[in-house]
Amino acid sequence: MAMSFIKAYQFSRKETIIHALDPRVKLLVSAGVAIIGIITLDPTEIAFLTIIQIIILALSKSIKLWLRSLKALTFFILLIAISQYLTTQSLAQAVIFSVRFILITSATSWFFYTTSPEDLGRALEQMGVPSDFSLAFTLSMRFIPVIANEFQDVYDAQRVRGLNLEKGNLLERTKAFLPILIPLFVEVIRRTYEISDALELRGYGFKEKRSHWKELKLTTNDYIFLAFFLLTIVIIILHRLYYPLV
Repeated sequence: MAMSFIKAYQFSRKETIIHALDPRVKLLVSAGVAIIGIITLDPTEIAFLTIIQIIILALSKSIKLWLRSLKALTFFILLIAISQYLTTQSLAQAVIFSVRFILITSATSWFFYTTSPEDLGRALEQMGVPSDFSLAFTLSMRFIPVIANEFQDVYDAQRVRGLNLEKGNLLERTKAFLPILIPLFVEVIRRTYEISDALELRGYGFKEKRSHWKELKLTTNDYIFLAFFLLTIVIIILHRLYYPLV
C-alpha cells in the first residue's frame, strides 16, 4: 500500500491537457488549493474544491492512481476521523476533516504526477530559486520512488530468505530490519556517487548561470487554467461574504 501512495507522487508521462501546462501555473494552483484546504472548515468549500480536484485528476487521466493512493492512506483517514469524532462527538466534523485531508493530499498528488522533475527544476530556477537548491530538490523528488522501489526489492529478497519481521519485541523487530537497511544504504550511496560523477562529467557548476535548451513560456491553456483558479477563489470569497460559516 505504501508503494501505491508513493506512486501517486511519481511523474508519469502522458499526453493530457494538465501534463502540458506550465509547471509554474500548476504549482501555483496546487499550492493555492492546498492552502485553502488547510485554512477552511466550511463543508461547502471543501466539497467544491474536492470536485475541482477530481475534474483535474480526470483530465490528467490519473483517477485510478489517485484511488490507489487513497487506499494506502486509509489508516490516516480513519485515524483523523476517529480522533475528531472522539474529540468533538460530531460525525459531521469527522467527515469534514477526513475529506479535507483527502483534498490536501490530492492537490499535491496531481501536481507531482503531471510534472516532470526536469520541468519542476526549470520552473524553480526561472522563479528565482538558486540552481543548487532547485537541483537538490529535483534530485530528492526523483530519488523518493527509486529508494522506495529499492527498499521493496530488498525487503522481498530478505523475506524469501526467511527473514521474519513479525516476531519478538520492538527492539528485536528493529534489529531484524538491519539486513534490509544496510543493503539499502549501500545502494543509495552507490547511486549518489554515480550522480556526482555524472554532474562532474557534464560540467555542472563550471558557469555560475546555467542555460537550458527549453525555456518555459505561458500558453493560452495556462492562462485559461489560471483564470479558472482565480474564478474559484472569487466564488469562495463571495460564498464567505454571503454565506459565512456560523
